[in-house]
Amino acid sequence: MQQTRREILDEFLRHADEYNDSEARNLAELLLNRAYLNVWLTHPFNDHRLPSPIQITTIANTRDYVLPQYFGRLPLRVEYLRNLTTEGRLEIWSADKLEERHPEAGTDLESAGTPRIAVIGGVVGVRVQPSSSGQALEVLSSDSGDTDIRVSIEGVDSDGQWNETQVTLSGTNPVAIGTWKPPIVNFAKAYPAGTTPATELTSSRGTVTLRVASGGATLGTLLPEESAREFPSLTLYPKPTTAGEIIAVPAIRAPKKLYLDSDEVPRFWGSAILEEMWRLWKIGTGEPPAADPGPEVKRLVAHDNSTISGRIRTRPAILS
Repeated sequence: MQQTRREILDEFLRHADEYNDSEARNLAELLLNRAYLNVWLTHPFNDHRLPSPIQITTIANTRDYVLPQYFGRLPLRVEYLRNLTTEGRLEIWSADKLEERHPEAGTDLESAGTPRIAVIGGVVGVRVQPSSSGQALEVLSSDSGDTDIRVSIEGVDSDGQWNETQVTLSGTNPVAIGTWKPPIVNFAKAYPAGTTPATELTSSRGTVTLRVASGGATLGTLLPEESAREFPSLTLYPKPTTAGEIIAVPAIRAPKKLYLDSDEVPRFWGSAILEEMWRLWKIGTGEPPAADPGPEVKRLVAHDNSTISGRIRTRPAILS
């Protein structure tokens, strides 16, 4: 049964006998997103698997590629990535394994070749990075009322040092935020302490843009309901000699922030989310929490496992 964010919140507050309490509703809205994330982390659910793989196009002598923000993790039992151009495959390794077996990876001693190993890990804060020589950047909002929003970025500054800085927006007028080199690992925004957001569960009134100074290329944007973004990276070893080859990356979609009343929760997830919200509610009120994970979460995982071809699992993978 499909349910919306509003229906989940109403059901939870009726169960807690707090339906008409606005403060309780605000708390429940926060718990809902935490509960949704906790359930998602339990298991690589098939209903979050993207129907088509993400396609990465190789660039000669480039080892690192930014995956879309909606990439959450690889599906269960995926051990290789496919090179759709050459019909070859790349074995999936951890970053630790790559460093142990090939300590030259990522250094000046690494030679280009045909990639045979892929590593997924590490995040950056913007999809497009500044040039390696460094670029002056600026931030601005699409809403003239955003004159109190704090914006921060973290990464490598113009001197090649790891640094972090914060500025206050001036509405739709650009504000300089310094000169930066790649990587920028964090780009975030927030209302100052003590300020009530204009709209609940938002961190600005308008969309905030980070771009090259004087109206240059856009590096990243944050919607009103987004405090920050994280983009996972894909590393190829060895770095490719050939440009234009397509690497297919199957993906489990990351959970989105439930922000609008009409936002849908995944099909069949309602009971598991309510159960996890109730567990978090008890923790917040000092009551002894229920077991983690609860029976509804276990039943949801078991249902997902039952779709595996060739065998039916009734026991959640997390308990095997």
